[in-house]
Amino acid sequence: MDGAPAHRILVVEDEPLIAEDLADLCRGGGYPVCGVAYSTREALKLVESMHPTLALLDVHLGEETDGIHLGQRLRGEFGIPFIFITSYVDRGTLDRAKETLPLGYIVKPFRNEQVLTTLAIALEQLGHFTPRELDFARINRRAREPVSEREAAVLTCLYQGMDTQTTARTLFVSVNTVKFHLKNLHGKFGVRTRVELLRTLQELMAG
Repeated sequence: MDGAPAHRILVVEDEPLIAEDLADLCRGGGYPVCGVAYSTREALKLVESMHPTLALLDVHLGEETDGIHLGQRLRGEFGIPFIFITSYVDRGTLDRAKETLPLGYIVKPFRNEQVLTTLAIALEQLGHFTPRELDFARINRRAREPVSEREAAVLTCLYQGMDTQTTARTLFVSVNTVKFHLKNLHGKFGVRTRVELLRTLQELMAG
């Protein structure tokens, strides 16, 4: 895992023409698209198979579970940040949306420049938390299994001295998500505590 990991964008929009327009716009702007979903079910399947790093998420998906509920799942269960797309800007919708901590909003009908600017700002935010100081080629040689991108971000926060709560705020995920990744990392490095994990990292970087 040398260098910064490439971002992969998932587009979730129940209107196929708009969804494809967004995907083409992303690609044209140099942002790789890993999939297009027209429903919550399709989105969750793509999340599990393609592991996106950012989602463009329509608030109203024409289903019982709307995009805000899906956004809660993306962030809470998978640690995936997202940008909301909506033509609804009423106070109640905005209040619900804000609680999920999106990286931005794109309002329909959108302009191409608005989409690309919002994407650039969001990815710049994520870029601040991309692992740069740790040598992940060396780390992966020590690990029992390769470290995922999200695990790499958690390791970087740990290496910088952040606690679980600060790591969660920094990576825009829940505390439970951080704990989940830490548990996986404990298994990959054969340690039982975060102190042992940190010591392993320090030894690897000093070697």
